[in-house]
Amino acid sequence: MRSIISEYFGNLNSVTLNNFHQVISGMLHSGSSSVASIARAMSQQNGQQFKTNEKRVNRLLQDDDFQINDSLHRKYINLLFDSLHERGLLKVGDNILIKVDFTTDTDAFLILMASVDFGGRSVPLYFSMRSYPKRKGQSDQKKMEKAFLKQLRHLLSKKYTYTIVADRGFGNNRFADLCLENGFDYVLRKCDNLNIEVNGNKLNLKDFSGKTRTFKAYVPA
Repeated sequence: MRSIISEYFGNLNSVTLNNFHQVISGMLHSGSSSVASIARAMSQQNGQQFKTNEKRVNRLLQDDDFQINDSLHRKYINLLFDSLHERGLLKVGDNILIKVDFTTDTDAFLILMASVDFGGRSVPLYFSMRSYPKRKGQSDQKKMEKAFLKQLRHLLSKKYTYTIVADRGFGNNRFADLCLENGFDYVLRKCDNLNIEVNGNKLNLKDFSGKTRTFKAYVPA
């Protein structure tokens, strides 16, 4: 694992790189993202005291050379995509399905997450995080989605094409237009009460409940 970390993150200084390796190893052995759990696992591996390893984890998180930016995200994405290549799950020119959804962290943060399938599991690709809105209008979801898709496309390799897959919370023309503006194809789940037009007649999807019908769908310009 040390050689892999050095290959993809080798421009970090030697102290940061060593801390990074030990923290990643602690995360893998503890199966947790908790600082305390990681530090305990590190102590089992390197024989050092818990407090020493707890400080090492916190130093890494506060290290100016180890901050979430374009460079770090690209290194991580390259590592993830190369891993998919090695397992025969991806090749140059493929279309990659990117799942997008909102989640929260103890209702303290609102997180917009992009993930890809890795052997049947969703693995994070990119995320954007804001303080969780405590009142209406405190957070602008539209601006968050727009900035998210723009930055995501900025980080992704041009070796592949990409399709955004999202749930009904994103099933609107505005989000579809944002996908197209940023070079993404998209598959969006629509609400079951979607208004549709069939042969000039304005209907609702609920009118076809229990029936099998084929429609040609499009998003108005």
